Amino acid sequence: MSEPERRVLPATLKIAVGLLCAEGVALFALGIWLVVASFTGQPTDRAASITEAVVTVVLGLLLGVLGFLLVRRHAWARGPVIVLQLMLLAIGYFMISAGVVWAGILVIALGLVVAGLLIAPASRESLGIH
Repeated sequence: MSEPERRVLPATLKIAVGLLCAEGVALFALGIWLVVASFTGQPTDRAASITEAVVTVVLGLLLGVLGFLLVRRHAWARGPVIVLQLMLLAIGYFMISAGVVWAGILVIALGLVVAGLLIAPASRESLGIH
């Protein structure tokens, strides 16, 4: 495979990384909002509120870093991304159980789409996974 050909990402990987980075930005923004709300609001448990905010920020950053690593073709980053995306299935289920059906369905669909795109043959081949 020539060098210019190797640099072009397949559409499946581009879309997966785009969605992954969008997830990361959304979680990071939500985490920042939660940090602000933890200090300006009246949470029943401030420590738990801050912990939730920090975990959300870190998860957002993690998704962004994993997306960057996939663009750089680090095949090992694919596994953690797929695990995180499959965790969205449980989150979506609980969202549906809590009555937020439309959001739960979107979260489940997002997890399945990104995981599916990463196990697509074109993505695997681009990452050197056979």
